[in-house]
Amino acid sequence: MPGQLYTPQAGVFSASGPTTANPPADTATNVYRGVIMYLPQNCQIFDFIVDMPTVMSGITATPTGVNLYISSGITANGGTPTYASVALGTTTTGSAGRQTVTYSATQLNNLLSTTQDIQNPQVGTQPAWFSQLVFTVGIAAASGLTAPTAGQFNFVVRYVQPDLNIGNTTTYPYGNFD
Repeated sequence: MPGQLYTPQAGVFSASGPTTANPPADTATNVYRGVIMYLPQNCQIFDFIVDMPTVMSGITATPTGVNLYISSGITANGGTPTYASVALGTTTTGSAGRQTVTYSATQLNNLLSTTQDIQNPQVGTQPAWFSQLVFTVGIAAASGLTAPTAGQFNFVVRYVQPDLNIGNTTTYPYGNFD
């Protein structure tokens, strides 16, 4: 089942639930494709593995930049992603194989605890928060750009979820030294 893209709420509860977001439409200069994943809030991300078994093809213009952005929402070409980025190519659509994921100092800090991006729309008035990860492939060209007709990515996120029950004397007393 495809994931639903939401506008990150930054931990602000809304009785009507999260707001659906729409990805940008393809243009002659920018094409975006992506994948959405949800993690429990406040996870620590260890790393991302990005593999490209099949290189993108069918693009009618020579790209001026092909990048992958990993963020809490869609990141447009030239934007600053929340968690990481991958430069796939400038005049090509990249090379098959494992890709090099790069992180800035700010992004490394962001990996320590994911944000409260969306509340679970199934819960109603009791907020249960998720972190939204959006893997956006941004393809840019001077003009005449069309979407790829073939290609494949595999995305892996390695993370840990904190156990918020440790130290609670009523439900999980182990680790509580009171």
